[in-house]
Amino acid sequence: MHPRLDHLLQPVLQDEDRHTEKKKRLNILGEAFIMSLKAKAIATTVLGLFLATKAYASGPWFSLMNEFYGDAGAIAQKAVNQHRLNGVTFHTILTAGEQTFLSANPGAALAYFATPSEANVSSCYPASTDDNAGALLTGYTSRRGYPVWRVGSFEFDQLGGCWANGRPDFAGSDTDNYNSFINYYTNTKGFGTI
Repeated sequence: MHPRLDHLLQPVLQDEDRHTEKKKRLNILGEAFIMSLKAKAIATTVLGLFLATKAYASGPWFSLMNEFYGDAGAIAQKAVNQHRLNGVTFHTILTAGEQTFLSANPGAALAYFATPSEANVSSCYPASTDDNAGALLTGYTSRRGYPVWRVGSFEFDQLGGCWANGRPDFAGSDTDNYNSFINYYTNTKGFGTI
């Protein structure tokens, strides 16, 4: 290096050394943070699996659920056997395979996608209604000893289509909007009658 330039480059080299040292410290902190996150993820997974196992044995006070379409009894059984879930969500109409799954897994949480025909959305969701859903789910609740869930208004928040026909706008106060939406789903769409 030229002697006259040496004094000019010295502060730059010192800054670079400080920068390198900061990078090393940040990398160490970053690695510690990532290890901490990995440990938390492992602990959360273990806790979730423990809770799922306990829930499966005693009823669904904590559930890891998956939504299935079509004849999904065998797929759901495989997922339960692999301890990936302890609850299912099936769509209408329950197939023989799904009914077999539910009989073989009385501790599995159950949610059933069945839009009430009173909601008048079957033109958008022709396969979403099951007029026997109330009786079916009452029977499952009775046999299982705990409530099952009926998901009656999936995709209710869409911008257009069947659920949006006649739906109120957000025009008033929070209380007014809340009351008009409750009225819409309870009375206009008929959920208050089921």
